[in-house]
Amino acid sequence: MVLTNMDLILVKHFFTDQDAGYYSIAQMVGKIILFLPHPVVMVMFPKVTIMDAQKKETFPVLIRSLIMAGSLCVIGVILCHLFPALIIQILTGAAYPECIPLVKLFSLNMSFLSLTFVLLYYHLAKQKSGFLYSLVFLTLIQIGFIGLLHQTLPQVLLIVGGISVLLLGMNLYLAYRHERR
Repeated sequence: MVLTNMDLILVKHFFTDQDAGYYSIAQMVGKIILFLPHPVVMVMFPKVTIMDAQKKETFPVLIRSLIMAGSLCVIGVILCHLFPALIIQILTGAAYPECIPLVKLFSLNMSFLSLTFVLLYYHLAKQKSGFLYSLVFLTLIQIGFIGLLHQTLPQVLLIVGGISVLLLGMNLYLAYRHERR
C-alpha cells in the first residue's frame, strides 16, 4: 500500500492542488492496469501453494502467470497510449489534456508493478519472505528520491517507474534463484 500510494501523498505535499489533481487522475488510470492481472494471481496462488506442498515444480506456473498478466498489461498500455484522452473522459467525465503524458507514463509504471505483484504472490505461495527486504528498501528509496527530486510530475513518474523496474528485476531474480536450488 505504501509503495503504490506514497507517491500521491508526496505529490500533494510538493505540488499545487491542480497538479496533484492531474496526477491523481493519471494514477486512477494506472491503478486499473495495476489490478488487471489480479484474476491471474487468484488462480496462480492456490495452485502454487498446493504444488509446492506436494514438492512439485512451480516455476512453469509462474512463467505462464507472468505471460498472462503481461499480456493483459500490454493491452492496457496500448489502449492508454492510443486513447488516453478518451479513457480520461470516460473515467472523469471531463477532458484534461494535461493528464495525457502522465497517463502514458503511469500505464507503463503500473504494468511493471503489476508483474511484480504476481511475483510477490508467488513468493508468498512458496512461503518465502526474502522479497520483503527489497520491497521495503526500494519503497524507502522511492520516498527519498521523490522527496529530493520532484521538480516535475513526469520526473516523479520516472522515479516510480525506475523503482518498479528494479523491484520486478529483483523479484524475478529471487524466484529464479529459489528455482535453481
